Amino acid sequence: GISVDAVYQPDYIKDSGAYRNYQTACEALSLAPRAVTQRETLTMDQVQIEIFPPEHKYSGQNADSNAMSLVVNVTHGSNRLLLTGDASGKRLSELLAEDSLACTLLKVPHHGREEEQTRDFLAAAAPTCAVITCSQKNPPDEAVTQQLKAQGCAAYLTMDGDIACISDGSGLRMIQ
Repeated sequence: GISVDAVYQPDYIKDSGAYRNYQTACEALSLAPRAVTQRETLTMDQVQIEIFPPEHKYSGQNADSNAMSLVVNVTHGSNRLLLTGDASGKRLSELLAEDSLACTLLKVPHHGREEEQTRDFLAAAAPTCAVITCSQKNPPDEAVTQQLKAQGCAAYLTMDGDIACISDGSGLRMIQ
């Protein structure tokens, strides 16, 4: 198995069954999740991991949990992997204000749903390859997959099976 030493989460709590299951799993492993309220950078071997929390805390029962998604930038040599979680709406607007979103691999935000900022976000990221977490029941929007294709980006969909990305620091190997 994989050893877990730390868990990072947004400064956000939602009263839901999924969140309670997450808390129970952390407690079972004696892990105290750490709420990320400002940018953090971690280094592991030759890999740099930057964690970008949301700029604003969106709270309340009707808050959009997707706006609280942590975004993680993983740099290994010349490879940059931008992992956006379920970012959507306000969170995508925050990301578009960043200096550079350019990446080698993009985990496409919010299951490949097309939103007002999606076109600009995909153009700014300009990935070589992209992963979209989706299902047969909830496939990505065609406009998103078409834009990625038009940009020369290879898109991998989880509805087509498991995906592995292997970085050697100069290139990526995608397996599906």
